[in-house]
Amino acid sequence: MDSLVSPVLDIVTRLCVCSSKLIASIYSLEDNLQRLREQRDKLNRNRNDLWRRIEDAERGPRTRRTEEVEAWLTSAERMLSQTDVIMEQGNRQLQNRCLGSCCPKSMLSTYKIGKQIVNKLESTSRLIDASVGFYSNPGAIAVRSPRLRLLMPELLVENTVGLDPTVERVWRCIEDVYTRFIRVRGIGGVGKSTLLKKVSNEFHNRDHDFDFVIWAKPKVSRQEDYIEKVQDAIRKKLDISDAIWNECSSEEEKGAQIFSVLKDKKFVVMLDDVWERFDLLRLGIHLHINRNWSKVIYTTRSVDLCDAMGAAQETLEVQCLPQEQASTLFRMTVGENVLNSDQQLSELAEIIAARCGGLPLALLAVGRAMASRRSPGEWRHAMELLQSNPSEIEGMGSHVFPLLKFSYDSLNNTTAQDCFRYCSMFPKDCNIRIDELIDLWIGEGFLDGSKPRDQAEFIIGTLKLAYLLESDESKQYVRMHDIVHDMALWLARDQGKNKNKVLVTKGGTITFEELTKWEEANWISMLGSRSKAEIDHSPACNHLSTLLLRDTLLESFPHGFFDSMPALRVLDLSHNQALVELPANMGNVRTLQYLNLSSTGILELPATFTNLRNLRCLLLDYTTNLKRIPKEVISSLLLLQVYSKINGLFEATTTALGDDDEVAFLKVLESLNHINKIGITIYAAPSVNKILNSYTLRSCIRRLTLVECKGLITLCFTQELGNLESLQIFGCCLLKEFRLSECCKLGNLRQVCIGVCPLLLNLNFFAYAKNLESLTIFDCESLMAVTSKMVAFPGLKTISLTRLQNLEIICPSPRCFPSLSDIEVSQCSSLRQLPFDSEIANFLQKIRGETEWWDGLIWDDDTVKDACQLKFLSISCGPLQRKKDQASIGASDQEWTRQRKILAPEFFIDKVKGMTTIMAESALIVVKSWNDKIEAEGGVAFAELKIDNDLGSFAGDVISRACFEINYEEGEQIFMEIKALKDIMAKNIFLRWIPGFRPSLQQNDSFFGQGILGSSGEQWARQRKILAPEFFSEKVKGMTKLMVESALMVVKSWNDKIDNESGVTELKIDDYMRSFSGDVISRACFGSNYEEGEQIFMKIRDQKSIMAKTIFLQWIPGIRHLPIKSNREMWRLEKEFRALMLKVIKERKETITPNSDKDLLQIILESAESSDLGQEAKNRFILDNCKNLYLAGFDTTAISATWTLMLLALYPEWQDKVRAEVLQICAGELPDSDMLRKMKILTMVIYESLRLYSPGSIVPREAVKDLEFGGMQVPKGVNVWIMMVTLHQDPNLWGPDVDKFNPERFSNGVSGACKLPQAYMPFGVGPHTCLGQHFAIAELKILLTILLSNFRFTLSPKYRHSPIMNLIIEPQYGVDLFVRKL
Repeated sequence: MDSLVSPVLDIVTRLCVCSSKLIASIYSLEDNLQRLREQRDKLNRNRNDLWRRIEDAERGPRTRRTEEVEAWLTSAERMLSQTDVIMEQGNRQLQNRCLGSCCPKSMLSTYKIGKQIVNKLESTSRLIDASVGFYSNPGAIAVRSPRLRLLMPELLVENTVGLDPTVERVWRCIEDVYTRFIRVRGIGGVGKSTLLKKVSNEFHNRDHDFDFVIWAKPKVSRQEDYIEKVQDAIRKKLDISDAIWNECSSEEEKGAQIFSVLKDKKFVVMLDDVWERFDLLRLGIHLHINRNWSKVIYTTRSVDLCDAMGAAQETLEVQCLPQEQASTLFRMTVGENVLNSDQQLSELAEIIAARCGGLPLALLAVGRAMASRRSPGEWRHAMELLQSNPSEIEGMGSHVFPLLKFSYDSLNNTTAQDCFRYCSMFPKDCNIRIDELIDLWIGEGFLDGSKPRDQAEFIIGTLKLAYLLESDESKQYVRMHDIVHDMALWLARDQGKNKNKVLVTKGGTITFEELTKWEEANWISMLGSRSKAEIDHSPACNHLSTLLLRDTLLESFPHGFFDSMPALRVLDLSHNQALVELPANMGNVRTLQYLNLSSTGILELPATFTNLRNLRCLLLDYTTNLKRIPKEVISSLLLLQVYSKINGLFEATTTALGDDDEVAFLKVLESLNHINKIGITIYAAPSVNKILNSYTLRSCIRRLTLVECKGLITLCFTQELGNLESLQIFGCCLLKEFRLSECCKLGNLRQVCIGVCPLLLNLNFFAYAKNLESLTIFDCESLMAVTSKMVAFPGLKTISLTRLQNLEIICPSPRCFPSLSDIEVSQCSSLRQLPFDSEIANFLQKIRGETEWWDGLIWDDDTVKDACQLKFLSISCGPLQRKKDQASIGASDQEWTRQRKILAPEFFIDKVKGMTTIMAESALIVVKSWNDKIEAEGGVAFAELKIDNDLGSFAGDVISRACFEINYEEGEQIFMEIKALKDIMAKNIFLRWIPGFRPSLQQNDSFFGQGILGSSGEQWARQRKILAPEFFSEKVKGMTKLMVESALMVVKSWNDKIDNESGVTELKIDDYMRSFSGDVISRACFGSNYEEGEQIFMKIRDQKSIMAKTIFLQWIPGIRHLPIKSNREMWRLEKEFRALMLKVIKERKETITPNSDKDLLQIILESAESSDLGQEAKNRFILDNCKNLYLAGFDTTAISATWTLMLLALYPEWQDKVRAEVLQICAGELPDSDMLRKMKILTMVIYESLRLYSPGSIVPREAVKDLEFGGMQVPKGVNVWIMMVTLHQDPNLWGPDVDKFNPERFSNGVSGACKLPQAYMPFGVGPHTCLGQHFAIAELKILLTILLSNFRFTLSPKYRHSPIMNLIIEPQYGVDLFVRKL
């Protein structure tokens, strides 16, 4: 029975199970379908997310997806497709139900569909589970294929010294993904090729991701073959077969073939010794398409090429070796065994190494030549040869000079080559005055253009760009590297084949043998020997074109000396004081074009000078014995271009002509058609007027000296004197003032000397001499200020002030003379302050003056005083008259306490009670005003009022009546008088920064603390000295890349928003801007990012909000100690900020290593640790400065960016203009510092935005002495608040469109936008100007550049315009924009 029942039960059980499944499949169809839909969406999301991860991974070099992930993606695609079909069938089954949608019409088909859905649920679940492994193991997504073989073998490199730091700099550029083009430049032979070899070898020693490393230095005889040769070198390294290469019929096809190989690879191409500009596309290299951050590195010895290529993002200059390193390289090359063989050799080696000028090529060549010589006599001979004829040293003529000659050959201009060779006439280490050099070139006949001086300037620039000439700091002189000079002399001597063609010798008795050499010479130079030159007979110099006998104590010439020089064009006899008579036959040298007789003792010019019809340059400076120059002589010199006769200031006026004769002489000069350069001394007022009224004379004057011009009361410069370089005025006893019209320009004026002008009142005409370099003033007893104008003289280096009895001020601000290096003050008893801040004090080299005067100076800042004390040199002089008032300027802590003791009782409660009547009366005035306005509206119960001015009137009336016994209308001038601003700016050195809005904010527990924003005096100067260098322009340039990275994070965030909202999104941009600025300041200064520092930012921001609401409560005595709500909140936030910041500091200290890159936080930490402060004081120093930097660098930049974007959204035409400029300059690349400098329209927009919405609103200052502003007396100790908002929107300063957004007003800079440029102060004014202003402007430019390159903005209707003062001016409700992708 059991045997029968068991099978039956089994069958029944199985049927029940099947039935239950069948029923479940049918009646759970809708639920299963919904589950499948959810599973399908989840699978699709996983697939999309995995795709993005794969795309990101595959952007890396040699990276591809794994087979496993590829199989999963295929399965997922198939599963999604199948699932869609089944879901469609399931939906149809649900729609075909009957009986009130309860029963399926076909049980069988419904069962089949339901079963498929259940199966797909299981399959999709398995696929989803499989995808989890890809997230947990990134290596399962993509793998990196093995690197292709390097195409450069390790190169042999000769001995090097000092190159390793430069190699490291290049490698850092290679590792930087944003740097694609790297150029290495320098003089020939300095080691550029060696550097490139060492860099190439580094690819064998360091880890990197490059597929190809290609070196190309083809040997070409013609530049036209360069591209072809480089292409051939590259294709061989890429293993492109000859068969494929030979099928390419053109340069373009070959470039395309190279591009097809490199386009998907990450590579480095190194091009050595590039000479001419070419497009990399011609080679087949297209870095803008390549996404693998490939690099091109090229070396060149042409600065011009560096600028012309225009693509390089990093430029590294290889310099000659300093003496110590040069000596080391030379000794390594010679060998210590040779140098140790004789004691003298080591000393001689130092001298020879020095004469190689630090050029590695010369050091190696000479070192190898001396490696086998052990005799001191041989070494001394080599030393002499290196000085006189270096081409005879082995290797110099055969290797060094030919290699350097490539720079000479590349000039491609025979005139430039002639001019370069001519420079060999000057001694080594000689600074050659550019003006003098041009005159010599003109005289030699090298310059044949219609404007020879312009042509000469261009040639000098060309020689500098080719490293054949070097410029000095003043840009008035050039010099040649010693080895380049040797090469120039070698070239001038036909590459050493004709040694007598150019003779550069010392003075002394010239022997018969030496005079015989003259007969072969073209150029002869004897300069500056100060040895007596004696010439005993006349050689036949038929080829001689230049004879320079300068400063040789020459007394006379033998008979007929100049008769034997038929080709002579240049003659320089200057600085031979003993030469008093010129031979008559000098006038027979009709080819003469240049004659320099300056500083000689000649008494007259021979009558035969009228024969010098070809003379172009005549120089007669300081010829004190030459009383008269016949007009007939000058009028006969029809080709004369340069004339100069400058007399010394103290020469007797007997050298002067009469008034009429002087004017007549000027008329002769004026009549010369080719004259273009004049230097002259004038003794009569009519002559001055003649010059100023003559266009020819005015435009030709380069040096002008006025001596005892009687009757000269006012010197009126009404026209342009654009070429005037030197102005000297002496003994003009009636001269009172200078007048200059707006069209008068003195752009080339570099030297000014004014003396013995007792009535002269001011020198404000300096405002038109922006390039002034040297200023000397003496014996001008009425002069009270050198300049009272706020104008910068960026090039002024030296000032000498002597016997100026009433001089009280040099200039109103340290910014006037930012480059001042040397100042001398003698017998200026009224001068009690020097216009120096800490930066100027550190830059200064010398301060000379009497000790008594120095001891009586008044200083605002002891740090500045200490820095200047180190530069002070005492000079001897008679005793100075001290001023009676020797009181120190500047309120110290004791002085502040004394003032508070005087003022505080007036604000005690009892006193305040007595003022309530005044307050009530002032309030009733407001009530009356409002009642009048309501009645004017027709008697309604309300009126629309703008209350700001009324409340300002109330406050002004109360303070005026309570403190000064005047009403608001009288006192309004003190608060609102704009014209007083000029005086405020002029006397800014007497206004001291009020730290953190005194009084109570100065305390240690205040918001600002004692950081850079809350301190003054010595403490402020010390902190600024620590922090300021980190925000100098060069430092800011190095931070642009991290700014770009932070801006790209904003772009990514906005892109994600837009992608999720169908191409356009509405954003409140404020937090994005704060995130950007917070990330930048965190990374740049504190080595973290915004996310890590977000809590710190929020604490500071909350403190700032409380501070803004309660700022005026701070003047209530004792208020800061009371536990009111705002104080409790401030204390809590300060405690939390302190804890967070100390945690950051602790973590930083634990991670600091000797090799750590220093950021600002580490510098602050090191400064605190090196001080003698206690631990609590150190912590406070660190915390206060960190908070100040977070505050200054966070909200201000973010809010400025927010306002600017709002304005660009409101004015789309300006948005389009800026975007067009950005796209043109960046050309698809990320912005760098060079690009930012070119963005003029963007700069204008930022300046206008900062004008309308300055981050700050008030600049607080305190008078440190009794002052007068615009006729108002301001006693010492009075606070002066400069209202930036008022100044920036005053129509008297900015014009009638002051309320409009018009960036065009800044097209000519701030000076062109505002009648008083000093009124524009978005970053403050005076010594306390924001030290991070360059940093902030760079942030704004980069952020706006990147956002404008990616998006278009319009204002959202949600935006409510409501600027609010919250310590800084910010939008109360934020800024809402619609943002679209371009």
